[in-house]
Parts: sequence; C-alpha cells; structure tokens
Amino acid sequence: MSNNLAHLVQVFRHVSDPRSKHGTYQPSAGILALTFLGLLAGQNYFTHICLWAKNHWKTLKEPLGFKTKKPPDRTTISRLLAKISLNEMQEAFTDFLSQLLQEQPLTVAVDGKVAKQMLDKEGEVLQMLNTFGGGGGTGKGQTKKVPEKIGIPKGMRLSCTSTGSLR
Repeated sequence: MSNNLAHLVQVFRHVSDPRSKHGTYQPSAGILALTFLGLLAGQNYFTHICLWAKNHWKTLKEPLGFKTKKPPDRTTISRLLAKISLNEMQEAFTDFLSQLLQEQPLTVAVDGKVAKQMLDKEGEVLQMLNTFGGGGGTGKGQTKKVPEKIGIPKGMRLSCTSTGSLR
C-alpha cells in the first residue's frame, strides 16, 4: 500500500506549491494526497478529513512524506486548496488515472452533477464530474461526451471497456 501512496504523492508533486516558503513545514503534495484520500474515504469536509487523517496517521504519515507528529489542520488544507491551480490538479488527477490504468485495467463509473446553488469564479453554475473505480464488474463499453465546462476538451470521449479491480 505504501508504494501506491508514494505514487500518489509523486503525481501531486507536479502541482505548484503557491505558499510562501517561510513557515511552510508540511509538503504540499502530501497535503493534496491526504485530502484526495480523505475525499475517497467519504470525508466531505475539511474537519472530517482532519479527523480521518488523525485516526490513520500512523499508516499515512511516512508514505505521504510528512515529518510532523500530527496531520495538517483544516486551515492549512483549506488555505492550500484555495491557492492551487485547478488546471494543475486536473492534469495531476488525469496522470494518476492514466498511470493506474496502464498498470491494471479496471471498471470505472462516471457521474456528472450540476450544483445549481453554487457558482464558479465566472458566476456560472458549478458542474462536477465524479469517477468511481472498482473491481470485479465488467464495463459495457459505455461512451459519453463530456462538455468543456468541466475542464475536458470538447469532442473527447470517455470509454470504459475493461475489467479488473482497484487495489
């Protein structure tokens, strides 16, 4: 498992750290990986991610590159996420999935949502694309066009036809 966690951290190292180097003692790639894992574990709020991280700190600390006794707090996480580039995060996530799929095929479900009560920086309705990977099942070759608004170029087609499991 630590090899997979190290791989995840390596992917997030490609996201620029916008913080001042003065007083920065927790690695941005580690914080991003920790947040990503917390979200995958169903922790939807910064406070919940921090509690989850605290409960799993012995397992997560070393592979994610932390040297501190405690995980980052919610303020540290939220300030970093507020400053990072969305495009760089999308590229890192895409790289992570691409590398993961090269190693082992898996079944992926894609779900889109429109949050009508939330607006993005341009004042438009927030649109989200969720992907879920899992094992055992067989994908039926479903293909879906995804609009540019959520950061995927027009005309790109997502296709999922392989089987496998995510370890």
